[in-house]
Amino acid sequence: MINIRAPHLQNKYLNKKGFTIIEIMIVLAVASLIMLIVFLAVPALQRNARNTNRTADATKIASSVNECLSNRNNVTTSCDAHDANSQIVGVTLDNTTLRQLTTVNVNTAATSPAASPGAFPADTATANIYFRTKCGTDGSSYSAGNSQQFVVLYNNESSGGGNVNRCISG
Repeated sequence: MINIRAPHLQNKYLNKKGFTIIEIMIVLAVASLIMLIVFLAVPALQRNARNTNRTADATKIASSVNECLSNRNNVTTSCDAHDANSQIVGVTLDNTTLRQLTTVNVNTAATSPAASPGAFPADTATANIYFRTKCGTDGSSYSAGNSQQFVVLYNNESSGGGNVNRCISG
């Protein structure tokens, strides 16, 4: 047993500086918890940013088709012609400004895609345009529309790893 009353030992034990093992473990646990939260949040933030870009791209596509329709008296048959690159003839859409939807397919069929189960693209980099079609109220379905309507169908990433169908009416 150490006699702390001895003056030469008192300074040796009472003036020790440093952290205890418990204090170090608490700091490591808090730091680990913060890192876990960051690693869980970052992928969700990145996915949401990509989805926001896809929606912005689809809106640009719909605006371009609307511009074509307004310049051609709302006749969809004058705006559903496309060139070899699947770009709508007469639409001023600069593909270099699209960030996520890099392929735009134009369906020139005279019927709506209601009978086509594959109308939504299989990936998240493609948008499909269908004329004579309108979006459902839920924003992810579509049905037959009148001769002046069209939809842009695309997919967003879901948090579960699959795709979520999205529809924008024009």
